[in-house]
Amino acid sequence: GRKIAIVSATQIERSYNYTKEATADSPGVLKTLNPDKYCAVIKAAKKNADIVIAICHWGTEGDSSYASDQVKLANDFVDAGADVIIGGHTHCLQGIEYIGDVPVFYSLGNYWFSSTENMPDDYDTGLAQIRIAADGTMKAYFVPCKFSKGVTSEVIDVTGRETLYNKLRELSKTVTITEDGELIKK
Repeated sequence: GRKIAIVSATQIERSYNYTKEATADSPGVLKTLNPDKYCAVIKAAKKNADIVIAICHWGTEGDSSYASDQVKLANDFVDAGADVIIGGHTHCLQGIEYIGDVPVFYSLGNYWFSSTENMPDDYDTGLAQIRIAADGTMKAYFVPCKFSKGVTSEVIDVTGRETLYNKLRELSKTVTITEDGELIKK
């Protein structure tokens, strides 16, 4: 019985302009290098939905450390009304943090991506899972996955899950991950 809005934008192309930006009368993508437009979209979504999930294409490829520009944008998105932030673009996992009560998955890595010759045959990835209770409270989880030889699968063995959780714990400053993947603020 809850209305959920999903809004997305891109922050990449910091120096080049490969992708056409959407305008009021032409198609394209919503860009968020300057977050004002995306924050306005988040605010509008918040007026019409109970929960707003902001998805952002951001970060530096191959860098497992999220950067200050991502943190700044995440804070702007939270201030605009985002209830969850999920990022991607880096082709690797980045940390997960909370800003207030808002979980921020800086990058989930590649769930399935094998179209370039420089991608590894095997890599860690995962899914963001948001559980919404009847009263509207939310719990965030990380579902550990592994890409191997063209197939992405959930990591179900205890040792493999714990290895991936430990990797994320090292990348995350304000979050710990329970043995069932729940994110808990430190």
